[in-house]
Amino acid sequence: MLRGAAGLLAILVLWQLSVPLIGLEPYFYPSPVDVWRAFLDLMRKGILPAYLADSFGRFAAGVALGLSLGVAFGLLIGLSRTASRLLGPLISFLFAIVEVAWIPLFVIWWGYGLKTILVALAYVVFFPVLYNTIVGVRTVPTVLVHAARSLGAGRWAVLRE
Repeated sequence: MLRGAAGLLAILVLWQLSVPLIGLEPYFYPSPVDVWRAFLDLMRKGILPAYLADSFGRFAAGVALGLSLGVAFGLLIGLSRTASRLLGPLISFLFAIVEVAWIPLFVIWWGYGLKTILVALAYVVFFPVLYNTIVGVRTVPTVLVHAARSLGAGRWAVLRE
């Protein structure tokens, strides 16, 4: 723990020393002291909790959108060979493009705002959830599916359980 604290202290000292050497405006490259003062100012004014709540709400909405779409499409592709053949190439193409590369396009298409934030977060969450759902659906042993069906479970019960 002491080594970690020393490393953090070293980073803060280097950051503080680098500010005058780099010579950028404090707005673009503030020192750790300036960041700490701004933090204390936001806390004193009571603004920071509201900002954090707003940010968390946006984050939760974007993650929920990505999760719901990822699970829905993952179930569809995992259960349907037709959907897999139709959507597989498009999904593979979109997955190959790094998430950060989409940000300028999202800003052009939707501007700076909530919609862009939600789409960007949903995009980042979507593919890991999609692929894990597909793998999860496809790796369920068929003997278990047949056993559940023979015991009277319907398609939705098998899927749910």
